Amino acid sequence: MRFASLLAALERPLVALERIGLFVAGFAFAAMMLVTVVDVVLRYAFNSPLSWSFELISSYLMVGAFFLAVSATQARRQHVFVDLLARNFPERLRCVLAVPAGCAVILVFALIWWAGALNFWEAWQKSLVLDGLIPWPRWPTYLLIPIGLGLMLPRLALEVAGDALAAVSGDLLTASHRRASARA
Repeated sequence: MRFASLLAALERPLVALERIGLFVAGFAFAAMMLVTVVDVVLRYAFNSPLSWSFELISSYLMVGAFFLAVSATQARRQHVFVDLLARNFPERLRCVLAVPAGCAVILVFALIWWAGALNFWEAWQKSLVLDGLIPWPRWPTYLLIPIGLGLMLPRLALEVAGDALAAVSGDLLTASHRRASARA
């Protein structure tokens, strides 16, 4: 039970950071809608569209809306989850199988985080800009990827640790509760 309380203590600051990420992602989504509405009105009512709206939306706001919300979405188990076979397995077997699968997912996300961090650093060092009328800097886009995945990796690690604890100890309450509340 000591390990479970340690996992809960580690999760608290992560949840706070995920809430901040979700707030910023929501702001980015609202900004996308606002810029789109203004662009459409200016385009069709006044024949004067915003020349910079596409770059702002596709390079900054959409990337932020996705990557800053990805960890909070995982915490709520709201990602697409295919469990055609797994839902028929006993809960303890699900936990046992979730550990190596989770480790593989962590490895993939860690590689994406690393590539994103390298891209950010290169864009920062070389002062890379987007092609277009406005030379938007590329580094903010590339920074959003390691920030978002920097929240996702500890989230995945906590889930794998919880599944491992449930598989070893047989105390399935945490894993069962987490999966049941995610489906509700």
